[in-house]
Amino acid sequence: MCAGIVEYMKERSSADWAPPPQAVLLLTKDNFTEMTTYEDLIVVMFYAPWLAGFLLCRLLTDSA
Repeated sequence: MCAGIVEYMKERSSADWAPPPQAVLLLTKDNFTEMTTYEDLIVVMFYAPWLAGFLLCRLLTDSA
């Protein structure tokens, strides 16, 4: 196990080391078309920050 840690640290302490590209992208109206046509397959999660509050209010009013 110790040898694995030493190799891990040696690899990342090299001046040539660069972190891998991010697997998660933030899509905006400016980059959506470009990013979604770049790959053959892409999974997009649409999220609206205001929706969580709306759903909670709806849940509370429906149960009353």
